[in-house]
Amino acid sequence: MISGIDLNEVVDHICKNDKENPTTWRIRALPSRKLAQITGTANEQNQMDRMIDLVKYGLCGWKNFKFKDKDVELELDTDGSLSPGVLDMIPFNVIVELSTAILKINKLSAEEIKN
Repeated sequence: MISGIDLNEVVDHICKNDKENPTTWRIRALPSRKLAQITGTANEQNQMDRMIDLVKYGLCGWKNFKFKDKDVELELDTDGSLSPGVLDMIPFNVIVELSTAILKINKLSAEEIKN
């Protein structure tokens, strides 16, 4: 049996190297159409842009994300994606890890994610 993707489910993700007082990133699955738009072009030059877009559309919040000791506020564009100003504050190694996590939740059921 094939199960649909729950687009309302939010998953907490803590980066593997964020040990002391870690940031909790709130990520979600993307609609299949948006995922196809982002991952549709397959050349190496676009790979980094695809990772950034996955996070732009799949990151929906956080806890304990700071800039100069102040909490970073969630800012969204009119299409519901993360604003460029906030997206640019996220270190690239975190973008890479979050984009991978977002791809995983698009391919696994909620029960498989918990295991």
